[in-house]
Order: sequence, then structure tokens, then C-alpha cells
Amino acid sequence: MDKISLKFEEGLLLPGTYIISKEDFIAEFCSSPEKTFGHYQEMARSKFLKPFLDIYEWAEEAGATSIVVGGSFVSRKNDPNDLDVVIFFATSSQVPHGRER
Repeated sequence: MDKISLKFEEGLLLPGTYIISKEDFIAEFCSSPEKTFGHYQEMARSKFLKPFLDIYEWAEEAGATSIVVGGSFVSRKNDPNDLDVVIFFATSSQVPHGRER
């Protein structure tokens, strides 16, 4: 997959559909000391790595067709406090009905 060019303006990801690999997403938003983040910001964002991987792996195993991440996490905000995720499935029969904790 070719590396996608994410476009930001004033720290916000410009509206649009960006298709990005799991590895590129992690490098861009979960851990990127070479980016504009300082040490504190790097630590603040890296705490989302395991939750993101857990969500990704669960969605992949459940047969999801795509995962959409939004909100402040996909911005240049120094310390996002949550990870907004929507998971898409091809049919409603693929959507898990039980609650998992």
C-alpha cells in the first residue's frame, strides 16, 4: 500500500476519507517522536496503542469491513483524552450481540 498523505490545517485533519494502514496509523497517531509531538505528548498518545490494537484485532476477527477513527485523536491535539471509533460490518448478522468486557 502506498503511503497516504494526511492533510492538516491548524492541527485538524481536513475533512475527507483517508485510507491508511494499521502500521501507518500507529506511526502517525500513537507513537511518533519524530513528528511535532514532544516527549510528554508522545507518552500521552502512546497510552492509546494497546486499546487501538485491541479494537483493531477484535474488529478484524469479527469480520469488520472497516474501522473509522475520529475526534481529537486524529488531530494534532497534544493530549487527546479518548479514542472515537466506529466499526463497520457488511451485514447485520456479523454484528456481535453480546457485551464483552
